[in-house]
Amino acid sequence: MAPSVVWTYFKKVDNGKKVKCLKCSKELCFNKSTSALLTHLETVHRLKLNKQNKRKREDTAADSDPDDPSSTSQDNDTPSASTGNASGDHSAPASPALNSPPAKSRSHTSASAVSPGPMDRCLSTSASFSARPHGPSPRPAPTARPHGPPPPGLDTLINYILQFITAGGHRDVTVTNALVFMIAKDDMPLSTTSREGFRFFCNKLQPLYKLPSVPTITKKVEMTYEELRSKFAAEIAAVQSITLTADIWTSQAMKSHLGVTCHYPKGKDMISVELCAKPLDTRSTIPHLRTALRDVCTTWGIKDEAIIAFVTDGGANIKGAVREEFGVLKHVTCFAHQLNGIGQAAIGLHTTTVPSEAGAVPRDIPDNEDDLDDDDVQGDGSGSLKDLIIRTKKIVRFIRTSTIATAELLALQKEKGTPEHLCLKLKQEVRTRWNSAYEMLERFLQLADEISRVLLKCQRDRGTKARPPNMLNGEELEALTEVKELMKPLNEVTREISSEKTTTLSKCIPLVHAMQDKIRQFMAVTPVGFNLQQALLNLIGKSFSGIENLRPYAAATLLDPRFKRAAFSSPAAVASIVSHIGKLVAEEIASDSRSIQEELTAAAVETPAESIWSEFDQRVRDSAVDASQDAAGGLPIEFRQYLNRPACSRKENIFVLWGQLKAEYPHVYKVAMRFVPALGTSVPSERLFSHAGLISTKLRNRLSGNHLDQLVFLRSLDSKYFMDM
Repeated sequence: MAPSVVWTYFKKVDNGKKVKCLKCSKELCFNKSTSALLTHLETVHRLKLNKQNKRKREDTAADSDPDDPSSTSQDNDTPSASTGNASGDHSAPASPALNSPPAKSRSHTSASAVSPGPMDRCLSTSASFSARPHGPSPRPAPTARPHGPPPPGLDTLINYILQFITAGGHRDVTVTNALVFMIAKDDMPLSTTSREGFRFFCNKLQPLYKLPSVPTITKKVEMTYEELRSKFAAEIAAVQSITLTADIWTSQAMKSHLGVTCHYPKGKDMISVELCAKPLDTRSTIPHLRTALRDVCTTWGIKDEAIIAFVTDGGANIKGAVREEFGVLKHVTCFAHQLNGIGQAAIGLHTTTVPSEAGAVPRDIPDNEDDLDDDDVQGDGSGSLKDLIIRTKKIVRFIRTSTIATAELLALQKEKGTPEHLCLKLKQEVRTRWNSAYEMLERFLQLADEISRVLLKCQRDRGTKARPPNMLNGEELEALTEVKELMKPLNEVTREISSEKTTTLSKCIPLVHAMQDKIRQFMAVTPVGFNLQQALLNLIGKSFSGIENLRPYAAATLLDPRFKRAAFSSPAAVASIVSHIGKLVAEEIASDSRSIQEELTAAAVETPAESIWSEFDQRVRDSAVDASQDAAGGLPIEFRQYLNRPACSRKENIFVLWGQLKAEYPHVYKVAMRFVPALGTSVPSERLFSHAGLISTKLRNRLSGNHLDQLVFLRSLDSKYFMDM
């Protein structure tokens, strides 16, 4: 009697007392009868085998495609051939199936071709059924089936479908996580899943996926936030060098929020995370802000000793809160905000006080937010810089608010052969945007010829409602050109310093000197240019005169292998910071020496005094003590060797450089990691509120403060964190 076909799916183990399923590797008890094995195949794997050892499904899978309905559908039309033994003996072969290749050819094709996906199999199956001719067709001759699991068929398709339609299925979870990422990253409302267009699109894209309801997706956002927050909190708690930035923002719903961002090195990169946009239910006074900042650090597990810099925009309240809560030495005034204040003060349009790192901190005094309404400001015709800027702004406003003037400006650029998508528009100066005055002047001078022709044409056109302003003359345009060139160094430094992916505090001192050199070397011809040059030099000198004596800036610059002492201009400042860093390095060396000495002392206890190694062990302990006192000229030799080493290329990654120097200067490296990873600007917190402004829109006007806080954090993360959940 031929063996049962059930042994195609099982093999005996444990001397025949048990059998092992070849599809799921589960072991079953076996005692002569195969009934339990048949039941396992039917209930677990959905394979039905009759008692005469004939398959009701996929009975010709060994010699034909298991997903080909033209072969499986023949069971109802023609009698099945008897199954032979495992060695391949069969009854006389039947005639081949209609339009089917020989068995050998088909097996070769399936082995070399790319296996179709489950949905492709389903579609090809339905197409095969519709294309099959009516009436019975000859059945191919059965061939020997090798022992082992059958190729994937309908059970694979069912599993694929279950992954979508079953809550918690792999594909259901993956797609839902991607949906949460899209809502957070693209600033979409939580009600997106209830919108008709989005539901229609998802249904056409994947009918098997069931879109979550608004309450469900809201809960999923909260769960995702908690999971990722816990993950980052654990990572941040283990970091030794953290830079924080903070700022205050008011949403469209007139609710105040405290934004805090976190930055720390990881390998050769800087990791930036927007921690929160914490709702503020009280006034933004120093005591209230101190409490809020402390709550944020406690929530995220940030220790005070790990904070190497806390950067703010220099506002009185936030600056005072940081200094009182975390210490004066850890506070850093945003370098970019200081540059912005210098530029605005030099132009003379606004009366804001240029922030200074060494300035006193008044208590509970709000920042000066008085804005200058351009409609109330008239050019005095004196030809001063303020007069030229005001007149330029009026021309820019006229063209930007006039459809006729805008269309004419576009047409004139097209006449020169400029494609429409490359045509330029004028930019308006905005007080809260850094270097916006420079960008306005740069674009105005770039389009000066076209602007002049536009204004002339608008003056001749009586249909224009507003009377166009007069164009600047040649001498005034020359003066604006000098203004633009003098403001250019400020713009370049602002862009250089505003990165959040690289360390920037160590660049502040060399950038100040480079900016002064560029402005000083400029040859001004017009009175406007000469006066602006002197004003910029005076303001830069006043704001940054003591920057080399500020420990965070000086230490970060000295310990940057790209700058070292070459970035300083004051020998006294260099001597002071070298002495301070030398003491810190000596402390690290002494700490390591004490650890080594303790280990050697513990080992010496185990060594008898009469041992032959006793004298040698004592000399080793003495050398460990001498190493902690190894200094030349008052500085540890390791630190002096670092200072004497040539500076590295300015374009190199500082973390890559220190990774290479770590083995050579291990103690200097430990000290460097206390200062080098610091940022010099609060630009990240400014960007946080730009993101928060995109999140809290008219379409999300009912978004709670906690949900805004969560979405701000989720928005700052990459997709890989959502897919790793």
